Amino acid sequence: MKVNYIGFGGTGNYPCYEDENGKIYFDLDNGHGELDLHTGAYRHPEDGDICGEPFERVMEEVECEAPFKRHPREFDYQMLSRLQHDCEYFLGFGFGHESNLYYKTVEKHCDEMEKLWKSFADDEKPEWLTREQIKEYREKMMIARGNKYGENF
Repeated sequence: MKVNYIGFGGTGNYPCYEDENGKIYFDLDNGHGELDLHTGAYRHPEDGDICGEPFERVMEEVECEAPFKRHPREFDYQMLSRLQHDCEYFLGFGFGHESNLYYKTVEKHCDEMEKLWKSFADDEKPEWLTREQIKEYREKMMIARGNKYGENF
Protein backbone atom coordinates (compact mmCIF):
# COMPACT_ATOMS: atom_id res chain seq x y z
CA MET A 1 0.00 0.00 0.00
CA LYS A 2 1.36 3.42 -0.98
CA VAL A 3 0.66 6.40 1.27
CA ASN A 4 1.54 10.08 1.45
CA TYR A 5 2.08 12.18 4.55
CA ILE A 6 -0.74 14.76 4.82
CA GLY A 7 -0.26 16.42 8.23
CA PHE A 8 -1.32 15.93 11.85
CA GLY A 9 -4.68 15.04 13.29
CA GLY A 10 -6.81 12.99 15.63
CA THR A 11 -7.20 13.15 19.38
CA GLY A 12 -3.51 12.30 19.85
CA ASN A 13 -2.33 14.76 17.18
CA TYR A 14 -0.55 12.01 15.25
CA PRO A 15 1.17 12.25 11.86
CA CYS A 16 -1.41 11.19 9.25
CA TYR A 17 -1.11 9.47 5.91
CA GLU A 18 -3.52 8.98 3.03
CA ASP A 19 -3.55 6.06 0.60
CA GLU A 20 -4.38 6.21 -3.12
CA ASN A 21 -8.06 5.49 -2.31
CA GLY A 22 -8.39 8.47 0.06
CA LYS A 23 -8.36 6.42 3.26
CA ILE A 24 -6.51 8.13 6.13
CA TYR A 25 -4.30 6.49 8.76
CA PHE A 26 -2.57 7.52 11.99
CA ASP A 27 1.14 6.83 12.53
CA LEU A 28 1.56 5.75 16.15
CA ASP A 29 5.35 5.74 15.76
CA ASN A 30 4.92 9.53 15.62
CA GLY A 31 7.75 10.16 13.18
CA HIS A 32 10.49 8.44 15.18
CA GLY A 33 11.34 5.61 12.78
CA GLU A 34 9.27 3.09 10.86
CA LEU A 35 5.64 3.79 10.04
CA ASP A 36 3.14 2.14 12.41
CA LEU A 37 -0.15 2.92 10.68
CA HIS A 38 -3.57 2.43 12.26
CA THR A 39 -7.09 2.89 10.93
CA GLY A 40 -9.62 5.17 12.63
CA ALA A 41 -8.83 8.50 10.96
CA TYR A 42 -11.37 10.48 8.95
CA ARG A 43 -11.85 14.03 7.68
CA HIS A 44 -14.43 16.19 9.43
CA PRO A 45 -17.12 16.96 6.82
CA GLU A 46 -17.34 20.69 7.62
CA ASP A 47 -13.75 21.87 8.04
CA GLY A 48 -11.68 18.98 6.64
CA ASP A 49 -9.72 18.49 9.87
CA ILE A 50 -8.45 14.98 10.48
CA CYS A 51 -10.36 13.43 13.38
CA GLY A 52 -10.66 10.10 15.13
CA GLU A 53 -8.64 7.74 17.26
CA PRO A 54 -6.31 4.90 16.27
CA PHE A 55 -8.16 1.61 15.89
CA GLU A 56 -6.65 -1.35 14.05
CA ARG A 57 -3.01 -1.70 13.06
CA VAL A 58 -2.33 -1.95 9.32
CA MET A 59 -0.58 -5.26 8.71
CA GLU A 60 0.19 -4.97 5.00
CA GLU A 61 3.47 -3.55 3.72
CA VAL A 62 3.47 0.26 3.52
CA GLU A 63 5.47 2.48 1.17
CA CYS A 64 5.93 6.23 1.53
CA GLU A 65 8.34 8.36 -0.50
CA ALA A 66 8.52 11.22 2.04
CA PRO A 67 7.40 10.12 5.51
CA PHE A 68 7.26 12.60 8.37
CA LYS A 69 10.44 12.41 10.47
CA ARG A 70 11.04 14.17 13.76
CA HIS A 71 14.10 16.41 13.93
CA PRO A 72 16.89 14.55 15.76
CA ARG A 73 17.38 17.57 18.05
CA GLU A 74 13.70 18.14 18.78
CA PHE A 75 14.27 17.69 22.52
CA ASP A 76 17.02 20.34 22.49
CA TYR A 77 14.65 22.86 20.87
CA GLN A 78 12.01 22.01 23.47
CA MET A 79 14.52 22.41 26.29
CA LEU A 80 15.70 25.77 24.99
CA SER A 81 12.10 26.91 24.78
CA ARG A 82 11.47 25.74 28.35
CA LEU A 83 14.54 27.64 29.59
CA GLN A 84 13.33 30.77 27.80
CA HIS A 85 9.90 30.44 29.42
CA ASP A 86 11.63 30.13 32.81
CA CYS A 87 13.32 33.48 32.11
CA GLU A 88 9.99 35.11 31.25
CA TYR A 89 8.39 33.72 34.41
CA PHE A 90 11.36 34.78 36.56
CA LEU A 91 11.03 38.33 35.23
CA GLY A 92 7.26 38.38 35.74
CA PHE A 93 5.26 36.35 38.22
CA GLY A 94 8.41 34.62 39.51
CA PHE A 95 9.39 37.89 41.21
CA GLY A 96 13.12 37.32 40.70
CA HIS A 97 13.27 34.10 42.72
CA GLU A 98 15.99 31.82 41.38
CA SER A 99 14.15 28.76 42.69
CA ASN A 100 11.85 29.20 39.66
CA LEU A 101 14.75 28.57 37.26
CA TYR A 102 15.58 25.11 35.96
CA TYR A 103 19.28 25.62 36.79
CA LYS A 104 18.52 27.49 40.07
CA THR A 105 20.87 30.46 39.50
CA VAL A 106 20.73 33.21 36.88
CA GLU A 107 24.33 32.60 35.86
CA LYS A 108 24.04 28.83 35.43
CA HIS A 109 20.64 29.11 33.73
CA CYS A 110 21.85 31.64 31.15
CA ASP A 111 25.17 29.81 30.67
CA GLU A 112 23.30 26.61 29.83
CA MET A 113 20.90 28.44 27.51
CA GLU A 114 23.81 29.97 25.63
CA LYS A 115 25.66 26.64 25.49
CA LEU A 116 22.60 24.88 24.07
CA TRP A 117 21.92 27.70 21.59
CA LYS A 118 25.55 27.63 20.38
CA SER A 119 25.38 23.84 19.90
CA PHE A 120 23.04 24.26 16.92
CA ALA A 121 24.57 24.62 13.45
CA ASP A 122 24.06 28.07 11.92
CA ASP A 123 21.26 26.80 9.68
CA GLU A 124 19.53 25.10 12.64
CA LYS A 125 19.58 27.95 15.15
CA PRO A 126 16.07 28.77 16.34
CA GLU A 127 14.48 31.82 14.74
CA TRP A 128 12.52 32.52 17.92
CA LEU A 129 15.59 33.10 20.13
CA THR A 130 18.85 34.89 19.41
CA ARG A 131 22.12 35.00 21.33
CA GLU A 132 21.49 38.70 21.95
CA GLN A 133 18.14 37.89 23.57
CA ILE A 134 19.85 35.42 25.90
CA LYS A 135 22.31 38.16 26.91
CA GLU A 136 19.39 40.54 27.51
CA TYR A 137 17.68 37.94 29.68
CA ARG A 138 20.87 37.60 31.73
CA GLU A 139 21.13 41.36 32.27
CA LYS A 140 17.46 41.81 33.20
CA MET A 141 17.49 38.77 35.46
CA MET A 142 20.60 39.92 37.33
CA ILE A 143 18.81 43.19 38.08
CA ALA A 144 15.54 41.46 38.99
CA ARG A 145 17.34 39.05 41.33
CA GLY A 146 18.65 42.00 43.32
CA ASN A 147 15.21 43.68 43.46
CA LYS A 148 13.08 40.67 44.47
CA TYR A 149 10.36 42.79 46.00
CA GLY A 150 11.51 46.21 44.83
CA GLU A 151 9.61 48.87 42.98
CA ASN A 152 9.91 47.08 39.61
CA PHE A 153 7.45 44.40 40.72
